[in-house]
Amino acid sequence: MREATLRRAILFTLLVFTAFRPALAQQTTFQGLALDRFTPAARGGDFFDLDSLDLRGKVSFAGGVTLDWADRPLIEYMPGNANAAVVGDQLYLHLGADIVLFDRVRFGFNLPLALQQSGNSVSLGSEQYAAPTGFAAGDLRLDGDVRLFGVRGDAATAAIGVSVYVPTGSPSQYTGDGSAAVDGHFLLAGSGTYWTYALRVGFLYRGNQDVLDGIPTGSLLEGGAAVGVRLLDGDLVIGPEIYGDTGVANGQSVFDYATTPLEAILGVHYRIGPVLLGLGGGPGLSQAFGTPAFRGLFSIDWAPLPPPPAPPDRDHDGIPDSADACPDTPGVANADPKLNGCPPPPPDRDHDGIPDAVDACPDVPGVASDDPKKNGCPKDTDNDGIPDSEDNCPTVPGPASNHGCPVKQKQLVILHKTKIEILQKVFFKTNKAAIQRRSFKLLNQVADILASHPDIEHLQVEGHTDDTGSPAHNEKLSQARAESVKAYLVKRGVSEDRLVARGFGQDRPIASNATSKGRAANRRVEFNIVGAGGDGGSALAPAPLQ
Repeated sequence: MREATLRRAILFTLLVFTAFRPALAQQTTFQGLALDRFTPAARGGDFFDLDSLDLRGKVSFAGGVTLDWADRPLIEYMPGNANAAVVGDQLYLHLGADIVLFDRVRFGFNLPLALQQSGNSVSLGSEQYAAPTGFAAGDLRLDGDVRLFGVRGDAATAAIGVSVYVPTGSPSQYTGDGSAAVDGHFLLAGSGTYWTYALRVGFLYRGNQDVLDGIPTGSLLEGGAAVGVRLLDGDLVIGPEIYGDTGVANGQSVFDYATTPLEAILGVHYRIGPVLLGLGGGPGLSQAFGTPAFRGLFSIDWAPLPPPPAPPDRDHDGIPDSADACPDTPGVANADPKLNGCPPPPPDRDHDGIPDAVDACPDVPGVASDDPKKNGCPKDTDNDGIPDSEDNCPTVPGPASNHGCPVKQKQLVILHKTKIEILQKVFFKTNKAAIQRRSFKLLNQVADILASHPDIEHLQVEGHTDDTGSPAHNEKLSQARAESVKAYLVKRGVSEDRLVARGFGQDRPIASNATSKGRAANRRVEFNIVGAGGDGGSALAPAPLQ
């Protein structure tokens, strides 16, 4: 009886196995794909996924690592298998570096390494989804970007670029597509003192065209946006970023909930010298494959800031235009702001400001002159060849043997406080105003006194007669003689504005007209000071005449 029962059980098992053998033979294992949807931006920026477009420097380098932990990035939401995590968690280490050339072109790479993965194998219908195990490399990303306009710090900087994914990952470990992929993208970013932002749109062509549980996994439209607040002189940036993509394998998958991975991250980046630290995290916003329930990020970048651009220097002489007194002419540094950046002045041995090439006296400081023979020579007012600084009589020509003063001659005038006393008479032709030649030396000395005493503002030249003739005739004659003396002094260089001619005729005698001697004394010319120093008082010391 027992043997009959055992035979029937074995037969039933064989029948069941035979019945189900075709179905078991048709079950296949999903080949896998690159599951992680996080792609780090170029190193040294303000955000994790979005690019800040810092393409400064003739040659500048940045490199770093990012730890990327994703919680349940692949879950099957099928009846009877709800929340079955094929990939329960992934921990990636992203190694990346970038180099900028010519302030415009950037090349870089990113290599993801799955340090730890876990999950559960799941069978759905005829397909088996194997859980990942252990360490695996991801697809190597090679980047190239070109700046179109703007620079870091402008309100808008734009660039276009291409990323090529080399199939170095493992599809079965969900770290690679098993085939190359190419991403073309447009980037826009901007920043100010207290803000920063970044945008990205692109198209990713994937060679992997598998179907995951009926969902196409091919090429994608992608995009993202980020904004941030700058604090602590710009060293601290805090802000959210959102990024994702959508499948375009067929028209039904575009922006479908199951084919549109979407994530949000709140990030903090803090710069300490050349080191940039980042910490962030955020939830997945859809249930598409690759979207985790939560993603955490931590980064360390070595990204020294490039030196600030050199200030404008139009003439390329090494002196900034802002400090260059001659910005369009190459020059040399000078402590004088009015000469800084200007060509060096021509040789000037005596430092009088007149170049040696046109200085008639290059070894003696002098003054400028229209006369080439005197230009740069010491001042010589009386043109006697003796510098004023060495001329005892700078306004009167004289020989060097007498220290620039005229040769000693008989003193004919004496300067007092209220008048110029003459020690000889001024002789005129009889009954006329014409001055006789013998009085020229006397009047020359009067002119010299006025030239050496500019403080005498006004001198009254007075004409007087005796009582011979009618009073009217005498007044007219005395006025004419005063005018004649004034004209002679003006001719000798005395300003006409300093002289006044007055004729008093016979009204002011100084002796009796009853004798010939008295009448001769009354026929006279006087020089009275009516300007400065002419208000009376003791007489001045006589002016020296030589």
